[in-house]
Amino acid sequence: ANHPGLFDRVRHLPWREITLDHHERTRAHHRTEIRRLKTTAFAHLDYPDARQALQVVRWRKDFTTGKLTIERVYLITSLPPGVATGSQLAAWIRGHWKIENLLHHVRDRTFREDDSKIHIGRLPRTMA
Repeated sequence: ANHPGLFDRVRHLPWREITLDHHERTRAHHRTEIRRLKTTAFAHLDYPDARQALQVVRWRKDFTTGKLTIERVYLITSLPPGVATGSQLAAWIRGHWKIENLLHHVRDRTFREDDSKIHIGRLPRTMA
């Protein structure tokens, strides 16, 4: 949602009519998780080099609390249709979050970023 206009255009694509490209169910970390991936090609989003839109729906159920969380994520890619399978795209998406989580871990554990009392203006980014 960091690009509101693009987000609205991708979110309002006819996702219900688009076939499922990948489905995965895992059990780990005291929860079960189902991830579903749909992809579609488009020519009308007016975004540089974008060739496909993706929708990832994640269903997570925590075993300890019984809480169910459903999350929808929309992405775009410059990959033309047919270059990567749904399972490859899903693996790349999960790999991206692994890198993000590792980076956050280093910044929080080494630099104690989350403990910072600096929350105003551009100072947090400067300190990071």
